Amino acid sequence: MTPPSTYDLLQKISEIQIQLAEVMKESQHQTSLIVSMHEDNRKLAEQADAAEDKAELALARADQALKELEQEREETRKAQKERKVDRRWLLGTALTILGLVTPILIRFYFN
Repeated sequence: MTPPSTYDLLQKISEIQIQLAEVMKESQHQTSLIVSMHEDNRKLAEQADAAEDKAELALARADQALKELEQEREETRKAQKERKVDRRWLLGTALTILGLVTPILIRFYFN
């Protein structure tokens, strides 16, 4: 086998340089894609954090609203009980007065 000529070696070196340039170009493209993906991931992480904060705030507000609703229900139950007691007292008082006044009115008008 004969050793390759200088021209053949230079041609092979040129081909290798072209292939190396293509590999470098492709690696730069892939690097820019990776950088872009990292930037997108960072933005998505910030959006996710903001969404989580909003969700926590909404949950806290919902819990507060639920507590206030339970308080209102309890106050309504107490008010209904008080009205029921007041109604019974008024009815009892009215019947007692009617029971005491009725005999007097009967004697006055029918005797």
